[in-house]
Amino acid sequence: MMEGSHNSQSHEKVTGLRIGIEGRAAVIPPRTGIGNYVYHLLHSFDRMQSYDSFYAYFRHLPDGAASRWVRNLKRVRFASFPGRGWMTLRLPVRMLLDGIQVAHFTWWNMPPICTGRTVLTIHDLSFERGPEWYVPEQARIHQCYRRWVQRADHLIAVSEFTKRELMELYQTPGDKISVTPEAAGDQFHPTPAPGENPNRPLGLPRGYILAVGTLQPRKNYTRLIDAYRIVVDRMPSAPQLVIAGAEGWLCDHVLEKAYHLQLAGNLILLGYVSDDFLPALYRGAGIFVFPSLYEGFGLPVLEAMQTGVPVICSNTSSLPEVAGDAALLVDPTETEQIALAIHKVLTDESMREDLSARGLAQAARFSWEKTACLTLQVYHRVAK
Repeated sequence: MMEGSHNSQSHEKVTGLRIGIEGRAAVIPPRTGIGNYVYHLLHSFDRMQSYDSFYAYFRHLPDGAASRWVRNLKRVRFASFPGRGWMTLRLPVRMLLDGIQVAHFTWWNMPPICTGRTVLTIHDLSFERGPEWYVPEQARIHQCYRRWVQRADHLIAVSEFTKRELMELYQTPGDKISVTPEAAGDQFHPTPAPGENPNRPLGLPRGYILAVGTLQPRKNYTRLIDAYRIVVDRMPSAPQLVIAGAEGWLCDHVLEKAYHLQLAGNLILLGYVSDDFLPALYRGAGIFVFPSLYEGFGLPVLEAMQTGVPVICSNTSSLPEVAGDAALLVDPTETEQIALAIHKVLTDESMREDLSARGLAQAARFSWEKTACLTLQVYHRVAK
């Protein structure tokens, strides 16, 4: 309610829900997909007009840059409590003391006992479709997913694809699942930021082929590197391939594939690039390539589109849903097809311009404000 606004015909006090949001992913560096989801959700709740009270819970809030944004939030209250038994005991007790009516668990697990109604976000079920993409320790954790899915009062899926996966693999009723798509942040746009060098973003020569995402098997970088080798053989003047992403699990094959191309100066592995520098990295790219084998949503596709970069991405999982008709879709298991797509976009200026314009229009269909509003509707529906 806006400050100073009163209804003279009614003096009834309006009270909202007490909503608890488990936010640890937002402050665990490096912040990637799930962390960005929580981060933008909290910021959007903080900006919206609502009678509800939002409480964000973290295992700990680190000092310094990782937690600066926390101190800037006004309407979201924070609780931090380190120590063992965080999810099983400390978090549910804190929520009980705070009178939480709807508890939203944003990562992959929930407390065994929780007062109030519970909402669980499911980002993907990649471990069900590709267990070979994970190390054994992760596989053991993922075995608990079905239990949490069954226990939650309601589920949020980040795409229609993930909703279908839940219905097919876990036989979850469709009316138990709501879809709230993700979005690119406002910092992703075609216009260079003040002080940014548009010709050499991050010191790189403009026009490179860009890929963004953690180095792990599911991202399919080995085939991307093989496809890039084909492109370079056919087009020696091809721009460099730049991959931005932290080293993840089972990434040795990627590093081995990249070694000789790095020596030749054709490939640059940047490692993790924070949100402070990522928009400039996108803006400097000539093409963005996202050949992932499986995505619950695929946020980098929208980030690239929102900065005006032509996009090539996989035709699998959620990616056609996210990309719409604004990307060149390829079979991620066909190295030659990836190579042909890269070569085609590099050599066809009209296609690049068309993909750029379509991408900007597609990205505009998504926003974190819409995501937050849809999420808030879920809380109220569950609380009834």
